[in-house]
Amino acid sequence: MKRLQMMVVLLVLSTGLWGCTAAGGSETAVSPPATHQPTNSPTARPTPIFRTAVPDACPITQPPDPAFIPPKPHAAVPPNGEFWYGSNDLWTVLWPHGTWQQLPKSEDGYVNKLVWFREGYVWTEEEKPALTVSARQLDGDGVVEPFTHATNGFQEDYNSFMLAGIALPALGCWEISGEYQGHILSYVVWVTP
Repeated sequence: MKRLQMMVVLLVLSTGLWGCTAAGGSETAVSPPATHQPTNSPTARPTPIFRTAVPDACPITQPPDPAFIPPKPHAAVPPNGEFWYGSNDLWTVLWPHGTWQQLPKSEDGYVNKLVWFREGYVWTEEEKPALTVSARQLDGDGVVEPFTHATNGFQEDYNSFMLAGIALPALGCWEISGEYQGHILSYVVWVTP
């Protein structure tokens, strides 16, 4: 039953992303940064300004130094103040403040869309990528068992990407992991209301 529910969540999320990006929207995979200001472009969505302190016990993933720059055709720097994290084998995009805020809540938990990339990935050639995503709560007992219900996507700001939805059963400090073709990437985020 949980797998069926996750498939429904992924279907809804992928449909929502397609609807947001078909007209060149600016949908992203994580919540907007606390300092993000809305723009006057026709695709901008108003974003409230808020700040959330991350506990010292939650080792959120920081921008790497030196910065990871993905291979072409991806931009050297992602849009909206985000940063690339990973390697050419598997990477994602994260906010420097390390928080996921104001996520929608389903009966399975707090839901978010995650984008993943790899060198050479072309969304039209691999519609259902063999990406496995899992999560474990670092400040509690929460676990999201590995699942492989990913889909594909494209957006001008990001180019081709793999998309997976995730439902975290509780707020708190979470390690998110993705695995694709034997390459694993993990990062830590603080999930807050």
